Amino acid sequence: MAKFVFTMHSVYDLKVAEERKMKLELATANENVRKLEAEKTELEDTVSRTIQKMNSHSAKGMTAGEYRNYYSFIDLTRENIEKTAEKIKKAQQIADKKQEQLNQIYKDKKALEKLSEEQYKEFLKEEAIKESKELEDILRINTLDVTETSA
Repeated sequence: MAKFVFTMHSVYDLKVAEERKMKLELATANENVRKLEAEKTELEDTVSRTIQKMNSHSAKGMTAGEYRNYYSFIDLTRENIEKTAEKIKKAQQIADKKQEQLNQIYKDKKALEKLSEEQYKEFLKEEAIKESKELEDILRINTLDVTETSA
């Protein structure tokens, strides 16, 4: 019996390699989103703590310069929060694109697997036909030998 060879095996191997690469890229992109979200949360916590500190300090009495310094710091931190939110949005878009690419690779790989199964079924049919013909030939030869020796 001949050995089955999938005609698009090299394409399938390429898709497997692409899948591994894309999984790593997606994990990196998701990690980047997570880090940026943690950074944003930390900035938001800093604003909250600073406001609490300012309120506590203002109850004890605070100069206009100190008050201005608190608000400058809070405004600057809020700007950083907005910038980080934009970075998160862009990073999430990149992660979403990587996920879409990975999904397409999965679909391509699945289609190649299905094609391989179909080719294998066709291979088995052809092998069965060949085997059947070989058995018929052997039977015909044996039948000829028996009739020749009988005559």
